[in-house]
Amino acid sequence: MRSYPDDTLRSSDQIRTRPTLHADPMRRLSLVALPFLAAFALVFGLFYLYTAIQLAARGFAIRAALVGVFGVVGIGLAAGIWIARKRLMAARAAAASAGSREGPPA
Repeated sequence: MRSYPDDTLRSSDQIRTRPTLHADPMRRLSLVALPFLAAFALVFGLFYLYTAIQLAARGFAIRAALVGVFGVVGIGLAAGIWIARKRLMAARAAAASAGSREGPPA
C-alpha cells in the first residue's frame, strides 16, 4: 500500500463535508411532493377497497380478497408516507432550532 502525506487524500478517501448544491432544493421538493404521493396512495387504496366490496357483493370472494389486500396496502402506504413526512418535518425543525440556539463559533 502506498503511503501519502498527511495533507493529501486519494479521491476515494475524500469525505464530503457539505452537501452538493442540488441536495437541499431536492430535499425541499421531496417534502413538498410527499403529500401528493400520500394522497395518490390513499385514493388508490380506497378505490381498491371499494372494488373489493363490490366484488364480494357479487360473490367473487377470492378476487375480492386479493383486491382488498391491495386496498389495505395502499392505505398503509399512504399512512406510512404521511408519518415519515411528519418525522422529517419534526427533525428538520429540531435541527433548525438547535442551530439557532447555538451562538456564533468561538
